[in-house]
Amino acid sequence: MDEPNRREQLTSAVQAVLESKRDEASQAREDRIAAERRAERQPVLAVVLVMGWVLLGWLWITKPPAIFGAKPLAERSPALAEASMRYALYLQRTRVEDHRRQRGQLPSTLAAVDHVESGVTYGLIGGGYVLEGFANGSLLRLTSSMAADSFLGSSVNLLRRQK
Repeated sequence: MDEPNRREQLTSAVQAVLESKRDEASQAREDRIAAERRAERQPVLAVVLVMGWVLLGWLWITKPPAIFGAKPLAERSPALAEASMRYALYLQRTRVEDHRRQRGQLPSTLAAVDHVESGVTYGLIGGGYVLEGFANGSLLRLTSSMAADSFLGSSVNLLRRQK
């Protein structure tokens, strides 16, 4: 081999070694940066995972209706249905009497009263009124001449026990 070829080969070999060292240094730098990024993400990932588990636990325990749907209503006993209607009639009577005190006359319809209980009807009879509602297929009637507390009876106690 002659001298120029040897120099070329030596130069090529040195350049190859230098490029290899540069590539190794570049790869080491990229590996270090990637490791730093992973280290930075680990606490964030841990917090996100913990918060996720807390959220799932809360959802499982509380079972909000918006996600799990409303709970089906339990069948009401006939006694509870009657107590509910008696209480509704009692409340409606209170509202009608409040209307009479404030305006000096009975309302012509229930629409004139602030709130109307579901299933309650109203009618005027001979200077007074009658409130009616059905419970268990039976008509319950509360008139202006009846004692409302007696009509209500133990309905409030029964309703309280059901809560």
